[in-house]
Amino acid sequence: MLRHYFKTALRSLLKNWTYSLVNIFGLAVGIAATLFISLWIIDEYNFDRFHTYAKSSFLVFKTYDKMGDIEVNRSTPYTLGPELKKRIPEIKSFVRRSSHRTIVTAGSHSHSESRICLTDTNFFTFFDFKFLSGNPEEALLSPESIVITESTALKYFDDIEVIGKKITFEGGNIYNVTAVIEDLPENTHIQNNIFVRAESIFEGSVLSDWFDHYFSTYVRLDEDVPVKSFNEKATLIMQENMENTSVNLQGLAISDLHLKRLDNKKGRIQYIYLFAVIGFLLIIIACINYINIYTSISVNRSHDIGLRKVVGASRRQIFFQFMGESFLQTLASLFLGISLMEILRPLFNRLTDKSLIIPYGSEWFLLTVLGLLFLTTILAGGYPAILISGSRPADVFRGKSVLGNDITFIRKILLIFQFSISIGLIIVTLLINKHIKYVLINDLVFNKE
Repeated sequence: MLRHYFKTALRSLLKNWTYSLVNIFGLAVGIAATLFISLWIIDEYNFDRFHTYAKSSFLVFKTYDKMGDIEVNRSTPYTLGPELKKRIPEIKSFVRRSSHRTIVTAGSHSHSESRICLTDTNFFTFFDFKFLSGNPEEALLSPESIVITESTALKYFDDIEVIGKKITFEGGNIYNVTAVIEDLPENTHIQNNIFVRAESIFEGSVLSDWFDHYFSTYVRLDEDVPVKSFNEKATLIMQENMENTSVNLQGLAISDLHLKRLDNKKGRIQYIYLFAVIGFLLIIIACINYINIYTSISVNRSHDIGLRKVVGASRRQIFFQFMGESFLQTLASLFLGISLMEILRPLFNRLTDKSLIIPYGSEWFLLTVLGLLFLTTILAGGYPAILISGSRPADVFRGKSVLGNDITFIRKILLIFQFSISIGLIIVTLLINKHIKYVLINDLVFNKE
């Protein structure tokens, strides 16, 4: 029976091949756009979530009053981490990091490096980055240890097997390479390529004074500790050590750093919700376009439908025939849409400043594709199939429309709805573009460096 449905559906599609191509291409564009949006949403949402303890590890930032305005800043003193660990038992561990710029030399290669991370011994056990060689627990044990990324190893040594080789900083600091890690992924706020111990660069008051704020401090809390409780205790400790200060400390989970703002105002999470709605509306527009075209050509099939009903075809059989046609067109649109994605992916990456790939083997992508296939089939084919399968043979042979007298009104409503959504999306696109320019100019987002 299923084979018969698909043979009939395929025959009908080939007979009306021009309309079928228009429908398939229209759905393909909608599917490609929705999948692009899904890729972007997943990448945004997964920012820094690959760390094992992403939800229980927090960046400690400060807020303070500055001439009547509340300022937000992530720089803290070097001494903060140990003091917090000593006085707040709920803290399991802490780590500090700061950025550094200098001339780096190895052999005959010398380059200016601005993404050097000054940090603690436990940096690579606090964060999860992939090691190509070396041990995360021992990589920074010595003040003379240095960890570099794969691309940095190739830049200075033309090889990644570089354990034990020397790297020199301007000023005379000599380090031994103890580990090589993979280049850090784009979806993390940490974007360094060289890692050394902070005390190998800084000394004196920077490492001991509560008023020298050069470091970002991270803490890992017990799973059941509310961050509000930590905030209160950390603020008290900060104010005790910085007399006559209005500084307050707060923690923000590293899994939320990319999506939320430190000042508690709306961050990038609002764009995830917005683009999720846009993706759904794009599919709706494509389905409405399909319905309008499909119902317009169904008038030419009135006699075929009437004859099938006269010879015994049931409403259920007619319904599944048209749903089969819808499924085949949606399936073809899906393959064409994915092909369009591959063609347009470089352009999309330039527009979004990302390096996204289509994860064919990932579970979420397969579920999204299957969900789109069945959702689009039902949305696009359900209404025409119900409408056409409900026609009466007597009306067909009397010359009455197989679609009934109200179809013109319904199609007008669908067209108005479709154009309304389109106009709304254009307005939203213009507003988003304006807001993004404002954010870039005013630097309101979390700074990776």
